[in-house]
Amino acid sequence: MSLRDVSLLTSYLAALATSVVIYRLSPFRPLASYPGPVWRRVSMIGPAAATVSGNRDRMFADMHKQYGDIVRTVDPTFVEPLLGAGGLPKGPSTSKERSDEGYAAPHPPIQITTEAICRRRLTQLLVQRLGDQSGSADLGLWLKYFGYDFMCDTAFGGGSELLRNGDKNNVWAIIEEGIVVCTVLHTLPWLGIYLGKIPSVVKPMLLLQENGRQMAKARLERGSKTRDLYHYLCNEDLSDRSPPAIAELADDGILTVVAGSDTASMTMTNVFYCLLTHPEAYAKLQAEIDKFYPAGEPASETKHHRDMHYYGNEALRLYPPVPLGSQRRVPHRRHEDGGFVHNEAAFMPFSIGPMNCPGKDLANLEMRAIIVALMKNFNFRLLDGWDPAKFGEDPKDYFLVARPELIEIKL
Repeated sequence: MSLRDVSLLTSYLAALATSVVIYRLSPFRPLASYPGPVWRRVSMIGPAAATVSGNRDRMFADMHKQYGDIVRTVDPTFVEPLLGAGGLPKGPSTSKERSDEGYAAPHPPIQITTEAICRRRLTQLLVQRLGDQSGSADLGLWLKYFGYDFMCDTAFGGGSELLRNGDKNNVWAIIEEGIVVCTVLHTLPWLGIYLGKIPSVVKPMLLLQENGRQMAKARLERGSKTRDLYHYLCNEDLSDRSPPAIAELADDGILTVVAGSDTASMTMTNVFYCLLTHPEAYAKLQAEIDKFYPAGEPASETKHHRDMHYYGNEALRLYPPVPLGSQRRVPHRRHEDGGFVHNEAAFMPFSIGPMNCPGKDLANLEMRAIIVALMKNFNFRLLDGWDPAKFGEDPKDYFLVARPELIEIKL
């Protein structure tokens, strides 16, 4: 490329960037009437940089205090119209339409209902492994191991033994590093094309993809032993259809395992934090569990869940594992005043509408069974000298919440 070509290209890019900035700051843009910081009007590069710090949720809270309810996000009034059955489609960071624009689109989310089966083997193994510990144990760590094994059982019919063998391959370190990269690309999806060319940047994601590919291949080779998720993803229930491509199966496997294991294990950790810092709540829940699960009643039995009125979802409200949710695409028209009806249903940890979490019922069964099993078999208390305030001091929002310093539990 000659010097003249470089000069022309530079001039073109500068003129393009200048025109975009001028338009986005102009009063002619459809969103110009809505308040908000100037830097967010100009580009999403600033918000993407802010995601690296993990402070997205606090940043949005501060903007709400300064600018009011409408800061390109949602308040309770808009929940049903935006997210419900007649609501808006997913935003560009998750829409398959992005592939038509030349961007790298993530695989569309799977919408499959799985049988909500509590894995008694893993519940018993978690109780056994915690019982083998002496002195104290990091409960959050063991719940992460359980969550990953549970979701691998659910998706692949097995393939992970973190509870039994520990995290020898640093699976959780790879997941937590990959989540940071994914959050940046979620904010700036067009940047994925360029960052994807830099191996060091996307290494955690590549490792996750390779791990998912290996687990998918192993599952295809051994076939179906139970009606796991792959029984349906591989079309094993449809004799006239061949399985999808291995890359597609690997993507679905990664989505299922990562999304299901991190959210549930973090929520269970939060539940125990809330219980251990509120002894009166601990005592009430313990009494309810003792009533419905006396000696001889297996903790994996789910028939009592509907009668346990004290056990609720308060930890999901106080410490949601996905604080900001996902984007929605605004249609090219203005909503008239009065078009939204007030709706108090602001509590939506699993989202709502047709694109809500497909694993909601499974997650609730899993968490209830594990909390029952742990409280049935152990008496927990905080480690001496541990400051409960540290738990909520600095959680990091990388779409999913990264764990702050975890509780250590005396057994």
